[in-house]
Amino acid sequence: MTSGGIATRKPAVLGGTPRFAQPLYVTRARRPTGPEFVRLVESICDARWFTNNGALVLRLEEALRARLGAGFCASFCNGTTALQAALRHSTFAARC
Repeated sequence: MTSGGIATRKPAVLGGTPRFAQPLYVTRARRPTGPEFVRLVESICDARWFTNNGALVLRLEEALRARLGAGFCASFCNGTTALQAALRHSTFAARC
């Protein structure tokens, strides 16, 4: 099937032929093994620090900062909060 000279295919989800022999999960989260997960949760409980700036959050932010070569990195609980912070500290917000 073509559309404007470009070949198009019906997506597998709509009954077309799958492009991959095995499913390709692009949103499947990576997670630690069961024992590693328990160890991490126990470290959080032992520290009794369940919110901002806990040891694991700081470790994540530092690892991301180093990997991305950024001078600063901040994690947020969700995308809405991240967008609100970005807008609050941008010049874009002043023009709205």
